[in-house]
Amino acid sequence: MKPSVSAARSVVASRRRQAKETVFINGPPRYRSPPRPTRGKRAQSPPAAVPATPAFCEPKELVSAADSRYVSACDSEQHWRGNENVLSGDKVMAKNIGRRGFFKNSLAAGGAALAFRSFEEKVLGAESATGKPSAPAASTVAPLELPKGKIKNLEISRVICGGNLIGGWAHSRDLIYVSPLIKAYHTDEKIIETFHLAEKRGINTALTNPVSNRVINAYRKEGGKMQWISDCAAGNLKDAIKSSIDTGADAVYVQGGICDKMVKTGDMKTLEETMSFMKDQLVPCGLGAHCLETVKACVKAGFEPDFWVKTLHKDNYWSATPEANRHSFDEISSSNDHDRAHDNMWCTNVQETVAFMATVKKPWIAFKTLAAGAIHPRNAFQWCFENGADILCVGMFDFQVVENSEIAAKALAAVTKKGRARPWMA
Repeated sequence: MKPSVSAARSVVASRRRQAKETVFINGPPRYRSPPRPTRGKRAQSPPAAVPATPAFCEPKELVSAADSRYVSACDSEQHWRGNENVLSGDKVMAKNIGRRGFFKNSLAAGGAALAFRSFEEKVLGAESATGKPSAPAASTVAPLELPKGKIKNLEISRVICGGNLIGGWAHSRDLIYVSPLIKAYHTDEKIIETFHLAEKRGINTALTNPVSNRVINAYRKEGGKMQWISDCAAGNLKDAIKSSIDTGADAVYVQGGICDKMVKTGDMKTLEETMSFMKDQLVPCGLGAHCLETVKACVKAGFEPDFWVKTLHKDNYWSATPEANRHSFDEISSSNDHDRAHDNMWCTNVQETVAFMATVKKPWIAFKTLAAGAIHPRNAFQWCFENGADILCVGMFDFQVVENSEIAAKALAAVTKKGRARPWMA
């Protein structure tokens, strides 16, 4: 015997009341109310699509430190706080949640697994949501003139392009996919686009490895005027120095890791011979170092490079080695101990570096100024200039060039107005 219509309606009403009283995060109740008959009425149109918002946003103290466009991913304070209830337990009691509230909370719970995406993923999501291109073409951006320094007869912008990103060498801690990813991104065409953009924004020099000479010369054939400082880290040092100059290098130096290892092993004789060979090439020549011990040893030995390429960055970022666990030559070492150096820090004694470099009367090109992406340029450029660096070597993607050059111009203006302890040596 079929149940009456009134009895069926009574059962449905009872189940709806039950749904209003208790909501289970792990899944809806095991029943489904039958749809109401339309009785000839026109069916309602589906609701308009609502723009997607991230399932979870950083707490305010973290978001506030990011660029404002990243904050746009978090619709409101209420939005990111709204997920706290979702994550607080397996069961949420809400006596006045209707069907819409029920499904809203169920979907939020289903998205809880997405709540732990990395900050980088959220940033990229925010960038994609804007619909903006990844980087502007050089022809579309306003030109900018950056102040320059001088090393011998070479005029160099106070911020220059670093070569690690272009060459595909990323200090990515223990993320093994990053270097291949960066190398895949930087096709010849992308590197040339980046150089065009950099020149338009007042950056006139790139510091990179000899393997990049092919694309640098291709850029120059297109009319580009980007200068090139070679780190000469390609096989035999003397051969690399000579071939770099033969293929267009405007200055050369002994790469920091090579110089550090020579000093650490006591091979000062080879380093002295290399310095002498570079001096004979009649282009500006320098010495690089990650470790302050390297600079001290070379100064003590009486070496007179035309310039120094020495790391400088703050040491209070999250992935920095704890101060008590820092040791000499950590910058070229690596340990499996989570509290020791592991491709995560390149200037382990910041204050001592600043103090010693203040006594060195040669131009100082500071590199690793952003600690390989751990520090925002807003928190690095002015600080580095104030603490004695003459020129900053900064690895940049094409989509970072405009912002970085703008920050550099403002930083230099502020330092010029404020002054600094170490005189400009370039």
